Amino acid sequence: MTARGVKDALEHISRHAPDLVITDLCMAPLSGCDLITHLANKFPALPVFVITALPLQSAGGVERLAAGFFQKPLNLEAVFAAIRRALGVVGPAPRASIARQ
Repeated sequence: MTARGVKDALEHISRHAPDLVITDLCMAPLSGCDLITHLANKFPALPVFVITALPLQSAGGVERLAAGFFQKPLNLEAVFAAIRRALGVVGPAPRASIARQ
C-alpha cells in the first residue's frame, strides 16, 4: 500500500494496521520525521524503516526511533535482511534484485 504524504499514510495505518512502514524523510507539508515521531508515539511496536538520499544528520534524531535507516544508493540485501528480521521471517532470503529501465 502506498500513501501520498504523511496525512494519507496515517489514515491508511490507522485503518489497515500494516506489519511495517517504509518512508522517506522528504515529504511535504509534513516530513518523514513527523511521520516517524507520530508512529513511535501511537504505534510503538510498528517497525518503521527510512530510505533516503539525505545524510543521517538530516533525520533530526528520529533515526533512533526507526527500525532501520538506509541511505541511497541502497544495499538491497541489507534492507531485505532488516525487514525480514523485523517481521520475524526465518529461512534463506531470496536474492535481492531490482529491475532497471
